[in-house]
Amino acid sequence: MENWLILNKLIILAYYILVYAGHEIRNTTAVVLCILIYVSVNTGLYIVKSDLLKKGLLLVSISVIIYGFVDINALLILLLPINIFEFLFLSTLGWWLPLLIAATPLLLINKDGLALYLLVCSFSYLVYHLAHNSKHSIKGLREVNDELREKVYLLTYQFDHDLDFQRQLNVLSQLEERHRIAQEIHDRVGHAIAGSLIQLEAAGLLVERDQSKTRDIIQNVISVLREGMENIRAALRNITPAVEQLGINRVKVLLDEFTVNNHLKTSLVYSGNLER
Repeated sequence: MENWLILNKLIILAYYILVYAGHEIRNTTAVVLCILIYVSVNTGLYIVKSDLLKKGLLLVSISVIIYGFVDINALLILLLPINIFEFLFLSTLGWWLPLLIAATPLLLINKDGLALYLLVCSFSYLVYHLAHNSKHSIKGLREVNDELREKVYLLTYQFDHDLDFQRQLNVLSQLEERHRIAQEIHDRVGHAIAGSLIQLEAAGLLVERDQSKTRDIIQNVISVLREGMENIRAALRNITPAVEQLGINRVKVLLDEFTVNNHLKTSLVYSGNLER
């Protein structure tokens, strides 16, 4: 934005110097001093950050130009429009006042310089308009960028929160599965072993008095323990994943990790239902 305004001033200033150098030199010291003050003030304009200081420097620059136009050289008025529009850029004034100020020299300029002043004024307004639109575009882009940055932050936070939740859910699932297995073993196998122990103790008491009864008890204990062993094997079969399911899920984890680390999209193709 500022580059457009600086370029406009340099073009007008260069034109003024060329025109002035091509004519008979008059008031050289005053002209050089006026130009130096103008350049210094407008350089400071792009150094300071405060809008109030910028407005003050612009008023000084406008005053120098008007003084130079009245008492030194009429062509200095060509530097006026861009400063007026720049002042408008920093203020909340309506359009009519800056335009009125910019148009005021038309009453004082002779007919030979009227067309040139109108051309410079139009060119300065065009540059100002481009700078003004550029500022609003940059402001809009910054607002959009801030909104996107905030959304990215929220998404990142949500993603991290979801990861923590997923970890907690996995831990809870493991604990629930362990509890289910322990309960199943206790209900099916624990009772069978406890009953078998009681029967073995009874068999120990009957072994000398009734061997036939003792053999029946021992045979019954063997059957109960065998059934308990089958229950344990069945429970282990139910919780043990298939080799194919375990292997494919490991490959999926490796591919997901590769995708995250290298930002490359990957896919795994397989047949069958892994949920079974």
